[in-house]
Amino acid sequence: MIQDKIKIKISDSIIADKTYKDTEFKNKVVPFESFRSSYHKFNTAYSFPLSKTGNFLFKRTIDIFFSSFLILTVLSWLIPIIGIIILLDSKGPVFFKQKRRKNLQRLFTCIKFRTMFVNDEADSKAAMVDDSRVTRVGKFLRHYHLDELPQLFNVFFGQMSLIGPRPYMIAEDDRYESVIKEYELRYMVKPGITGLAQSLGEFGYTEDIQQMKERVELDIIYAKKWSVWMDLQIAGRTFLEVFGIKMNNQSVQTVLQNHQ
Repeated sequence: MIQDKIKIKISDSIIADKTYKDTEFKNKVVPFESFRSSYHKFNTAYSFPLSKTGNFLFKRTIDIFFSSFLILTVLSWLIPIIGIIILLDSKGPVFFKQKRRKNLQRLFTCIKFRTMFVNDEADSKAAMVDDSRVTRVGKFLRHYHLDELPQLFNVFFGQMSLIGPRPYMIAEDDRYESVIKEYELRYMVKPGITGLAQSLGEFGYTEDIQQMKERVELDIIYAKKWSVWMDLQIAGRTFLEVFGIKMNNQSVQTVLQNHQ
């Protein structure tokens, strides 16, 4: 078996080391299990807009206002309806709770509507396309991202923000962190229900090394260059994305090029 070593360089010195087979390279798909471990420490060489008290308080105020408003006006009646449907569809709890990492790598309990049958791999294996573990109701909830709505409680209690890098499963987090230098910069801001990457259509399970690289780079751009205008753009694109409306004037490559 012929093996090579590739060093993938992302802007702002994000570097991923990877050992892969020739056949995997041709398909540009790399299993996470093949990654080589090399953990990195926090990088404090950058200035982050949300580390400033004024910016932090402004964003927190927006989070409290909108999360409390949506909890009272939407979740107050939607949770009972979705909860009953979930219970009628499959055995198990209404909510799926899982430990994830927030800013500064502290752990919190992330809340979602349960979209899978109860299984032993829920904390170690992410949902894939046509995953047999996903219930009928779960497919609908995932398609329209309704399973994320209970995270409004996480936002209200200050564990998450409406907008920020998505919190991954700890098992996935460790895989990313083991191969991407400065991956930890994602932890310099609170995780969000939606983020820059998701608003550009980058969400769901992936083993594509290029796609993973781009998602992480978008998260780091958000942490380094946050602004109110950026949050407004992300919110607008996410709203359209939920309803299947694609914006042709923005793409991942365009955003990355604009911030190089």
